[in-house]
Amino acid sequence: MPTLMLAIFGCVVNEQVSYVYTVSFDSMGGSDIDALEIEEQSPLEFVEALKEGHTLIGWYISDDEGETVKAMWDFDSDLVTESVTLYAKWEVNTYTITLRDEETVLYQETVDYNYDLSYLETFVPNKEGHVFIAWADEIPPLMPASHVTIYVVWDIQFSLVQVGEEDTDY
Repeated sequence: MPTLMLAIFGCVVNEQVSYVYTVSFDSMGGSDIDALEIEEQSPLEFVEALKEGHTLIGWYISDDEGETVKAMWDFDSDLVTESVTLYAKWEVNTYTITLRDEETVLYQETVDYNYDLSYLETFVPNKEGHVFIAWADEIPPLMPASHVTIYVVWDIQFSLVQVGEEDTDY
């Protein structure tokens, strides 16, 4: 009778399972940033975002959708271990508005971006021998994301002075 021999060989494969997580960015009013798919235990490269009149301080972790932030993401040392949303934290930039004529600064102030400048509508400069006509450019209602210099338009006043006697015969 024939003999049936059965041989079972086992092979253990040492496979390392790698997970991929989603890193989302909420720029909190800044430019849109696409989510990234990152392998577990991998670092992130810094992601730049833009927001008019602001400077990006950094990206933060939050438990309440960015209302409050817990910790800044350290792009040099933090590794991705789960899906996460990072929230942008911004600092408002300051800019200078200057009202002047050719020789003199009449008014100057440094204010935050988007600061209400409506109070300047009533500012009327004084200069001896001159009458204020207008501003060469419109004063913006809110501070833009740049320094602003606006020149005054004067009407120069002349005074005629008579020298000598009134009843002079020629």
